[in-house]
Amino acid sequence: MIAGEYKSPIKAQDYHQNRFSGNLWYIHNDEMKLIEKWISQQTKKPNNILDLGTGTGRAIKSLLKFNPEKIYALDQSPAMLRILEENYLKEIKSGKVKTIVGTSEKISLPTKTLDLAISLHVFKHIKNLKPTLIEVNQVLKPGGIL
Repeated sequence: MIAGEYKSPIKAQDYHQNRFSGNLWYIHNDEMKLIEKWISQQTKKPNNILDLGTGTGRAIKSLLKFNPEKIYALDQSPAMLRILEENYLKEIKSGKVKTIVGTSEKISLPTKTLDLAISLHVFKHIKNLKPTLIEVNQVLKPGGIL
């Protein structure tokens, strides 16, 4: 993953405010529409979802539309997760969203917990995908989807 790139609160806030603003907002909207369309076409709606490399939680709003039991928002940057927590305080307090500080190679969830794992703009930063794919496979239920 992106080692330390967004660990500082200032860099995390800058990412949150600027990374998907302006013309890049169209890319964000297209990605969210694609995720929503894809999930809505599944025969079984996901109850437990992992947002791998969630950052400040830009996909959480779209995932919440499917009323999952729980969304696990995993990121290695506590500063990024703090912004997510500020924006989704109600959902965190209700237990609908749980933030996890961690990496894609070590997901601290029990095996066979998840119906769906999504990841936006993370895999391109991982030098060796094999440990991540093994780990995600461990936490997915049989028939779970990455």
